[in-house]
Amino acid sequence: MIGETGALTGAIHADSVEVRGRVAGVICARRVKLWSTARVDGDISHTELAIEAGAHVWAARSGRYT
Repeated sequence: MIGETGALTGAIHADSVEVRGRVAGVICARRVKLWSTARVDGDISHTELAIEAGAHVWAARSGRYT
């Protein structure tokens, strides 16, 4: 989990990812949840994706995790 004040630049590979802060890079996970405070700049590969109202996603491609 990336907390509200957290920030990560790079790739995340995990079974489950929750983002409340900032991510600049690729997210690859079966389950991805972007909370309303999330800011993501990158691609998201997933099986399940939940995005709360207020979350911001830029320059992203979203697709099925394999």
